[in-house]
Amino acid sequence: MKISNEAQKKVLRVLEICLELKQYGVDAFFYYYPHNNCIGIRVYLDGCTDDTFGPHIAKMATLKSTELTKNQHFELDLVLEAMEGILKNRNKIAYGL
Repeated sequence: MKISNEAQKKVLRVLEICLELKQYGVDAFFYYYPHNNCIGIRVYLDGCTDDTFGPHIAKMATLKSTELTKNQHFELDLVLEAMEGILKNRNKIAYGL
């Protein structure tokens, strides 16, 4: 099932932020579930090890069709806003702001 170009751009930005966060010691996991066209993130602000998974932030968004419903856009926007907020806060901490 194809998703809209706007949704694809948002999904790619979420993945990009996951990669950027690693430089701040944040382990951000990106999941794509092709069987139901969803994405998910799990973010460990203090990092994680193979045997230790501490407090984390988890969010999911459904990408059901080319024409996403308002609710589905809202879910995706919430995921993107959460990721951008985490990145912004880590930048402030890194630069002493």
